[in-house]
Amino acid sequence: MRCRKIIPDVVTYSSLIDGLCKSGRIEYALELVDEMRCRKIIPNVVTYNSLINGLCKLGRVENALELVDEMRSRKIIPNVVTYNSLID
Repeated sequence: MRCRKIIPDVVTYSSLIDGLCKSGRIEYALELVDEMRCRKIIPNVVTYNSLINGLCKLGRVENALELVDEMRSRKIIPNVVTYNSLID
Protein backbone atom coordinates (compact mmCIF):
# COMPACT_ATOMS: atom_id res chain seq x y z
CA MET A 1 0.00 0.00 0.00
CA ARG A 2 2.73 2.43 0.93
CA CYS A 3 4.58 1.74 -2.32
CA ARG A 4 1.47 2.80 -4.21
CA LYS A 5 1.06 5.86 -2.00
CA ILE A 6 -2.20 4.57 -0.55
CA ILE A 7 -2.55 5.95 2.94
CA PRO A 8 -4.15 3.50 5.37
CA ASP A 9 -6.93 4.87 7.59
CA VAL A 10 -8.43 3.65 10.87
CA VAL A 11 -10.59 1.09 9.03
CA THR A 12 -7.60 -0.35 7.18
CA TYR A 13 -5.51 -0.56 10.32
CA SER A 14 -8.38 -2.04 12.33
CA SER A 15 -8.91 -4.75 9.71
CA LEU A 16 -5.22 -5.66 9.76
CA ILE A 17 -5.17 -5.64 13.56
CA ASP A 18 -8.25 -7.85 13.72
CA GLY A 19 -6.68 -10.40 11.38
CA LEU A 20 -3.46 -10.44 13.37
CA CYS A 21 -5.34 -10.88 16.63
CA LYS A 22 -7.44 -13.73 15.23
CA SER A 23 -4.27 -15.51 14.14
CA GLY A 24 -2.69 -15.11 17.59
CA ARG A 25 -0.14 -12.52 16.48
CA ILE A 26 -1.05 -9.98 19.12
CA GLU A 27 2.44 -8.46 19.40
CA TYR A 28 2.35 -7.49 15.72
CA ALA A 29 -1.12 -6.05 16.24
CA LEU A 30 0.13 -3.94 19.13
CA GLU A 31 2.99 -2.70 16.96
CA LEU A 32 0.45 -1.58 14.35
CA VAL A 33 -1.40 0.39 17.02
CA ASP A 34 1.86 2.17 17.83
CA GLU A 35 2.30 2.89 14.12
CA MET A 36 -1.24 4.28 13.96
CA ARG A 37 -0.49 6.67 16.78
CA CYS A 38 2.76 7.78 15.16
CA ARG A 39 0.74 8.59 12.04
CA LYS A 40 -1.85 10.49 14.11
CA ILE A 41 -4.54 7.91 13.35
CA ILE A 42 -6.72 7.41 16.40
CA PRO A 43 -7.74 3.83 17.24
CA ASN A 44 -11.50 3.45 17.61
CA VAL A 45 -13.75 1.05 19.52
CA VAL A 46 -13.38 -1.57 16.77
CA THR A 47 -9.60 -1.40 17.02
CA TYR A 48 -9.69 -1.79 20.78
CA ASN A 49 -12.26 -4.59 20.63
CA SER A 50 -10.03 -6.60 18.30
CA LEU A 51 -7.07 -6.17 20.63
CA ILE A 52 -9.08 -6.96 23.75
CA ASN A 53 -10.57 -10.08 22.17
CA GLY A 54 -7.15 -11.22 20.98
CA LEU A 55 -5.58 -10.69 24.39
CA CYS A 56 -8.38 -12.54 26.16
CA LYS A 57 -8.11 -15.50 23.76
CA LEU A 58 -4.44 -15.75 24.74
CA GLY A 59 -5.31 -15.62 28.45
CA ARG A 60 -3.94 -12.09 28.86
CA VAL A 61 -7.02 -10.72 30.60
CA GLU A 62 -5.04 -8.25 32.73
CA ASN A 63 -3.62 -6.68 29.57
CA ALA A 64 -7.12 -6.56 28.10
CA LEU A 65 -8.42 -4.78 31.19
CA GLU A 66 -5.60 -2.26 30.87
CA LEU A 67 -6.80 -1.53 27.34
CA VAL A 68 -10.34 -0.98 28.63
CA ASP A 69 -8.93 1.58 31.06
CA GLU A 70 -6.99 3.17 28.20
CA MET A 71 -10.18 3.34 26.11
CA ARG A 72 -11.99 5.17 28.86
CA SER A 73 -9.10 7.58 29.39
CA ARG A 74 -9.22 8.39 25.67
CA LYS A 75 -13.01 8.92 25.83
CA ILE A 76 -13.76 5.78 23.79
CA ILE A 77 -16.76 4.06 25.32
CA PRO A 78 -16.55 0.27 25.68
CA ASN A 79 -19.55 -1.46 24.11
CA VAL A 80 -21.27 -4.84 24.31
CA VAL A 81 -18.57 -6.42 22.12
CA THR A 82 -15.91 -5.18 24.54
CA TYR A 83 -17.62 -6.71 27.54
CA ASN A 84 -18.47 -9.96 25.73
CA SER A 85 -14.78 -10.39 24.89
CA LEU A 86 -13.88 -10.00 28.55
CA ILE A 87 -16.57 -12.45 29.68
CA ASP A 88 -15.82 -15.16 27.11
